[in-house]
Amino acid sequence: MRIKAVETLRPYERNARTHSKKQIRQIAKSIERFGFCNPVLVDDDRQIIAGHGRVESAKILGMETVPIGRPQMPEIGRAGGRPLPTASHGPGPQGGQEATDQGRAREQEGSHG
Repeated sequence: MRIKAVETLRPYERNARTHSKKQIRQIAKSIERFGFCNPVLVDDDRQIIAGHGRVESAKILGMETVPIGRPQMPEIGRAGGRPLPTASHGPGPQGGQEATDQGRAREQEGSHG
């Protein structure tokens, strides 16, 4: 696990998961209390694969750095690899409707391509 500056991380534009302001505050409280239990997963280009909510929470806490990790699947870390967000944490119980709609659209894309 490594530490990277928050400002150097790029969000994945097609992230299937959305977080409300309330959820971001809840994550921030958890980070304050317990620290980072899981690193933010990024690809070789520092694009966020999983952990968008943790990064946003770190920003509101005024944190300049966050722990990052890279998946152990070579096809994920390479540019052009299939992004992990769909597989790693599709819409969870607190994900927004947008997450559900985008997740379904991605599943359909995968079955046709």
